[in-house]
Amino acid sequence: MRWFVRHYRFRTVVVAAAMLAAMVTARPVPANLAGRIDDVTHTVHNLSITGPGPVTATSESRICVFCHTPHAAEKIPAAPLWNRKLSGATYVPYSSGSMKAVVGQPGGSSRLCLSCHDGTLALGTVHVLNTRENVTIGLTGTGTGGTMPT
Repeated sequence: MRWFVRHYRFRTVVVAAAMLAAMVTARPVPANLAGRIDDVTHTVHNLSITGPGPVTATSESRICVFCHTPHAAEKIPAAPLWNRKLSGATYVPYSSGSMKAVVGQPGGSSRLCLSCHDGTLALGTVHVLNTRENVTIGLTGTGTGGTMPT
């Protein structure tokens, strides 16, 4: 019986030490793997003429204007000076007989993403550009009607 008690204690200490070592040596997940990106310059969300993705502007060199504006932004609560209209589309959310949650229409940052990604609004259409309202910036690589390519 003593052997069992000593073995059990030893195993407990080893497991605890291994867990402690794992916590001490753990590193945070790099930003590019965690989903947060602080600079869109080298991502497909850079739609400027220098953008690396398949959709790029024909002449606009500013990166931020496709989503943001310093003046006359859309009046959307908690939106970061948003420079796009929000789609008026009604979405059909996923449903399943086994799903217990009630899923409603998207809100918050999901609606901001959908202002480009739902395929109802042209990517180059912005709220304000150089003090002009409802401007469409020329883009190459878009889908039908200037929307997201398929």
